[in-house]
Amino acid sequence: MHYLGEHELNVYGSMMYRHEDYITAVEQISSGKIITKPLLTRTFPFENYPDAYEFIDTMGDRALKVMIDLG
Repeated sequence: MHYLGEHELNVYGSMMYRHEDYITAVEQISSGKIITKPLLTRTFPFENYPDAYEFIDTMGDRALKVMIDLG
């Protein structure tokens, strides 16, 4: 930030998602309009969380989404 001020630079950006986008996504997933099951590669119970990280390291780019179940 100091560099920007010192050189009188402007920073421009855009918002990629709005709060309404998240609300819409949750509604569509809840209603079944969006199927998320194919996105989930594997789920691990919390007590096996080290195995989840090992799985991610081993699978590399073949692991799309790995969940750790806290419940």
